Amino acid sequence: IVSSVCTKSTRKGHLANGSNNIILNPTFEDELSNWSGKGCNILLHESMEDGKILPLYGKFFASATNRTRSWNGIEQEITGRVRPKLAYEVTAIVRIYGGNVADANIQATLWVQSQDINEQYIKIAM
Repeated sequence: IVSSVCTKSTRKGHLANGSNNIILNPTFEDELSNWSGKGCNILLHESMEDGKILPLYGKFFASATNRTRSWNGIEQEITGRVRPKLAYEVTAIVRIYGGNVADANIQATLWVQSQDINEQYIKIAM
């Protein structure tokens, strides 16, 4: 969930229901609409492991499968919903599922393309 943070006030918006949210369909109520996989496949679930793994919010959650690189994962285009020189708060709920997984590095990355077509990947949270 990515939401804007007002710079001249202490008000913040970061609700899972999408209030002040720049992420569309943050709880997957519209299935995988607005989401895609970057270097991986994404799947929609109501539960996993015979009902032992359930969504934290809403009825659904997504998983990224067939990841081969650390940067592979679920993504959403946010162009037009963010503004320069504003601070944004990023909140993500991530579960690691798989055998013999002791720990994992999780990061949020912002892909930026300038007018001269230069691309840049910026780590915004770890």
